[in-house]
Amino acid sequence: MVGQDGIAMAAWESHDLTSVVQDHSRFIAAVIELIEHNVDDPHAVRQIELTCTARWGKTA
Repeated sequence: MVGQDGIAMAAWESHDLTSVVQDHSRFIAAVIELIEHNVDDPHAVRQIELTCTARWGKTA
C-alpha cells in the first residue's frame, strides 16, 4: 500500500506507510497552466514535470 499525500500520520509506527510527497502548490499551478493552455489551443499536447519525494515505510 502506498499513500500519495505524505501526511505525517503515514509515518506513525502503527501505520508506517510508504508515501509519495509532492509540492501541492506546484501541482495546482501546473493544473491551472494546463487548463489555460487548453483554452488557447485545445488540440495541443502539453507536458508538465513535477518533482516528488518518496518516504519509504514498511508497506513498500
